[in-house]
Amino acid sequence: MAKLEKIIDCALFYDRIACEYNAHMTESDEFVRHTFNETFKEIVKGDNIMDFGGGTGLDLPWLTKNFQKIYFLEPSLRMRGIARDASLANKVKNKVIFLEDNIDFNSWNENNLPIQEKMNGIAANFAVLNCIESPEILFEKLALVCTTNGHVLATVLDSNPLNIWKNHSGIVAIKSLMRKRLTVYNNHQGVGHPTYFFQRKYLKAASSKFFKFVDYKPIPDSPFAIMVLSKK
Repeated sequence: MAKLEKIIDCALFYDRIACEYNAHMTESDEFVRHTFNETFKEIVKGDNIMDFGGGTGLDLPWLTKNFQKIYFLEPSLRMRGIARDASLANKVKNKVIFLEDNIDFNSWNENNLPIQEKMNGIAANFAVLNCIESPEILFEKLALVCTTNGHVLATVLDSNPLNIWKNHSGIVAIKSLMRKRLTVYNNHQGVGHPTYFFQRKYLKAASSKFFKFVDYKPIPDSPFAIMVLSKK
């Protein structure tokens, strides 16, 4: 791996790698996506869904097959463009609303939301949450667009030290035991963005004001776990 030489904003990072992102999906990644979508379909009831941090739209085929309306939120302009093109090619555009304005959740409040409808389910797949420095703020904002008893499901980087040791290093694993939030960097050709490991108990505490912490289940043979929250 190239030495990390430059740190940039997460959205800009994914703008840089958007065109090659899909090509880097592995069999393990496909298994994670399959496990996530099966879990999501089992838990979430209702028609209104938000694909939060939807990337290049890899989850749109199963979302549009199982739900009536999907609000697609992706900060990376180029990733969002690829997802929009794919939805046109697959003729599911009528089910997907691509959010273009007011997509920075930090600015949301009761009088300033990107959508008027409430979501029955919010999907945040493939470590979207781990790109956000302050999950407390995110949970507060997602609660604004979620129905009572609506669910948020996220694949997060599993904070089990053995898993971190396997996928990163012993030093990173030890540090993760001592910090509720540990910063590492997603590095591509010397350019990276901050990524955060969150201890499970920290995520539970951070979401507790607005959500019930329903489940946290590691996905076998992967660095991920699926976290399930239910709006209070």
